[in-house]
Amino acid sequence: MSNEHAVFSPSRLERILACPGSVKLIQALIQNNHIPAKQIPSSYALRGTRLHKFVHDVTFHGKSILNGLDPEDKSQVLDCLEYVDMLLKSIGHSHFAIASELKVSLAEWGLPDIWGTSDKVVRDNASLTVHVIDWKFGSGVQVNAEENPQLMAYAAGVIGWPTPYKTVTIHVFQPALDHESIWSIPVNDLYKWVHGVLAVGIGECQKDDPDITPGEVQCRWCEAANHCDMRFTYVQNVAQDIFQAQKLLPKDITPEAIADLIASAPLIEQAIKDLKLFAQNEILRGRPVPGFKLVSGRTNRKWKNELEATQWLANNTKIEELFNSKLISPSQAEKLYSVLKRNEEFQSLWDKAEGKPTLVPEKDPRPAIPTASSAIDVFKDYTDSPDKLE
Repeated sequence: MSNEHAVFSPSRLERILACPGSVKLIQALIQNNHIPAKQIPSSYALRGTRLHKFVHDVTFHGKSILNGLDPEDKSQVLDCLEYVDMLLKSIGHSHFAIASELKVSLAEWGLPDIWGTSDKVVRDNASLTVHVIDWKFGSGVQVNAEENPQLMAYAAGVIGWPTPYKTVTIHVFQPALDHESIWSIPVNDLYKWVHGVLAVGIGECQKDDPDITPGEVQCRWCEAANHCDMRFTYVQNVAQDIFQAQKLLPKDITPEAIADLIASAPLIEQAIKDLKLFAQNEILRGRPVPGFKLVSGRTNRKWKNELEATQWLANNTKIEELFNSKLISPSQAEKLYSVLKRNEEFQSLWDKAEGKPTLVPEKDPRPAIPTASSAIDVFKDYTDSPDKLE
C-alpha cells in the first residue's frame, strides 16, 4: 500500500456505491488535466489530519505535546483519549489488544484495491469482538456508524478473512458535536455485505459505461462535481421544480411535494458553493474568471507578544480598562477542563435557552418541538370531554 489514497479508498465508498460512474469520470478528468491528480486539502481537512496525528502521537509522547494547541483543539483530542479509556474500562478485563493508525486492506477478501487507515482498533479476544473507532473532527455534518460503508470496509480490513472474531462494533466519535454513534454487526453479516453490496458496487464501477447517479451525498465530496453534466442537469431540474412550486403556494401543493423539494434543496446550495470554490481554484491556478478576483479575507489583529504588550500598556495607559473580566461560558470552561463535562455540580450551574425553530429531516436525533397540532393532541381528551376541565 502506498501513502496515496486508493481509488476505492474506504472514505470514498459512500460516493462510489451511490454513483459508480464517478470513478471513471474522475480518472478521465485527471488524464485530461481538467482536475489535478492530487486535490488541495481544505483547511478543515488539514485540521482533521493534524488532530488525528495528535491523538495517535500522545500515546507515545505524553499529553505535554498538546500544550501548543488552542483550547478547543486540545479539548477535542483529550475527549478522544477519554473515549478510548472509557471503552477499555467497559470491556472489563485485560484480554485485549489495541492499535492506532492501523493500515488495513481488503486483499484477503478478494478486493485488493480497497485499503486505508483505521484510526483506532481494540481487539477483545475474550468476547471475540473487534471495536473499530473513527474520529470525526468536523462540525458541519453529523456522521453515524450504522451501515457506514467507510467504517464497514475498515472493519473488514481489520479482521481479515477468515477470522476467529464473531462481532464487529463500529464507533464514531465526533467531539465538536459531542456526538457518538455505536453500531454492532455480526461478522457473518459483514461477510455478506462485502461479497454482496461492496463487491457488486466495485464491479459496477468497472463496466464500460457505469451509471452516473447524482445526489446530495455522492456529489458533496466528488472531485468531478463541477464537470458532471448529469449533475448539472439534475440540479437544474430540481431548481425548476422549486421555482414552479413557489407559484402553487400556499394551497395548491401537497405537504409531500413540499417535503420532496426541501429534501432536494441542499443540492442547489451545494452546487453554488462548489461553483464558487471551483472559480477560486481556477484563479489560484492562473486561469482568470472574468468579473472576479481573489482578495485576502478579513482577520482580527493579534498581539505579537502578549507579555510585551501588557508591559507597554501598563506604562502608557490605564491598564485596568484594557482587561475583560467577564466569566467565560460553560462551553469554554469545558474546553479548558474536559472533566467538567461529567461533574454534576458544574452541570447544575448553567442552563440552556431554547433555540430558534429549525427545519431538519426526521432522522435528526434531536426531539421535535411542540407545535399547534401536537398541542391539540395533548388536550384531545379534554376537548372530547369538556367536563374533565371542571
